Amino acid sequence: MILVTFALPAEGEPFVRRLRRRVRSGLGLTGELQGQPVGVFYVGIGFKQRGALERYLDRGKPCLVICSGFAGSLRSLVRPGDFLMARNLSTLGFAQPYLDQADAVGEFLNVTTVTSAATKAKLAASGSFLAIDMESAGVSRVCAAHGVPVLVARMVSDAVDEEIPGVFFGRTLHHPREMIEAARFVVRMLSLRQQLAGRLSGLIRQIALAGNHAPPEL
Repeated sequence: MILVTFALPAEGEPFVRRLRRRVRSGLGLTGELQGQPVGVFYVGIGFKQRGALERYLDRGKPCLVICSGFAGSLRSLVRPGDFLMARNLSTLGFAQPYLDQADAVGEFLNVTTVTSAATKAKLAASGSFLAIDMESAGVSRVCAAHGVPVLVARMVSDAVDEEIPGVFFGRTLHHPREMIEAARFVVRMLSLRQQLAGRLSGLIRQIALAGNHAPPEL
C-alpha cells in the first residue's frame, strides 16, 4: 500500500474522491487508485498527529509514504500551482526515478508557524531553499525511523511575495481589500486542490507501473 499524507482533509478531498472502494477509519481511509491500494492519513497542521502516524505505520506497514499537501514558495520563479519535490526530505534511493514528475526539485525548510511575506523574503534571501511547510520534515523523520521510504511532493499555494490571508487563522478582517484577497485565495485553492489530486494520481500511476514498491536501504 502507498500511504499519502495531508495536513487536513480539505487538502486531500479531491484526491480522496478519485479512490475507489473507500473505507474510512480514524484519521484516514483506504481505497484503490487504478488497482493500486492507497491509504490517506491526516497528520494535522504542524504534524500534531505524530503519534497516530507512528501507530498507523506499525499497523498498516505501507511500502511508501507520499507526504503531500501545500507549500509556500521561497523562489520568485516558483509559483502557485507548481508541483515540487523535496530532495532533502525524500528517500533519494527511491525518489530519484520520479523527480522528473515535478516542476522543480530542491530543499524544503520546516517552519513552525504560518509565515508572512516579509519573513519569507528574508528566508528566500539565503537562496538555499525552494519552499517551506510545517509537516514534511516531521513526517520524513518518522518514516526513516520506521524504515519506510518517503517522497515529499507538494504543490505551491502562495508565492514568495504572498501570504495566506489571516482570516483562515482566526484573524479579523479590517478592510474590504482583505475580504477580496481572501475570496481570491479561496478560488485559487479550489483549483489547486484539483490540480494536486491530478499530479498525485499521475505520480502514483508511474510508481505502480515501475513496480517500485520495495523499501530500499535507508
